[in-house]
Amino acid sequence: MVEARFGAETADRVIDASELANGGAYTTVGTYDHMELVRMVECLSRETGEGGGELVKAFGEYLMERFGKIYPQFFVGAGSSFDFLPMVESHIHVEVKKLYPEAGLPRLACRREEEDVMVVEYRSQRPFADLAEGMILGTGPSAEIWFSKVLPLVDKTATCNAGINMLPNPDVYAVCEAAA
Repeated sequence: MVEARFGAETADRVIDASELANGGAYTTVGTYDHMELVRMVECLSRETGEGGGELVKAFGEYLMERFGKIYPQFFVGAGSSFDFLPMVESHIHVEVKKLYPEAGLPRLACRREEEDVMVVEYRSQRPFADLAEGMILGTGPSAEIWFSKVLPLVDKTATCNAGINMLPNPDVYAVCEAAA
């Protein structure tokens, strides 16, 4: 995402400035300290002048698009965000745990409030509520989403509550409201 949006030179500068233990080399089978991502986001924010939260949210949208291309089987039968989001916990995270039993996955609880309203609660030990917001936005243009983020410092659990309303026009995204 960084190369596509900001160029290869920016990506290289961010990796160098982040002083990563592995020099920025990652594999799909590895497990990495989430603070490396935090450091890279901080460096990218300084480099570009964009806010870290907005960068992480944009990465979430990018990541969801990539997941759709790489793992299309997880999207089969999901005609909308309402169909897909409950499958994250019940299907996708189950499959991830088979491959990575020690993975500390976030929790995603979905609750239908009305026919066209769903509340999604994201809980994680990592500070990635903005990533969750971006990934939810990336599930498709058929939802209006608003967020309330609660970041208690005591137990270091990040919570992102998302309300989703289906929109009559599937080609329109509504603006998200965020409160920290």
